[in-house]
Amino acid sequence: MTDSKGNPIAGAKVEAIDNSSKSSVISITNNAGVFYLEQLRQGSYQLKVNGKSAEPNTITIKADANTLQELNLKLP
Repeated sequence: MTDSKGNPIAGAKVEAIDNSSKSSVISITNNAGVFYLEQLRQGSYQLKVNGKSAEPNTITIKADANTLQELNLKLP
């Protein structure tokens, strides 16, 4: 997770909101801006950082998706 200048953002709340069930998974970034959203099921998720949309603002988990995916979020 980085800001608009490419600097890591520590202590940010990253949330993946399931569009169908409205449930969510939350993670907090570490000092390097790294976070883990664990146990996401198949489906589409809206991504928010500290309650605001991130870039990219959605992620889709498919049946054939890798177990571990790297996602570089940025605040607009």
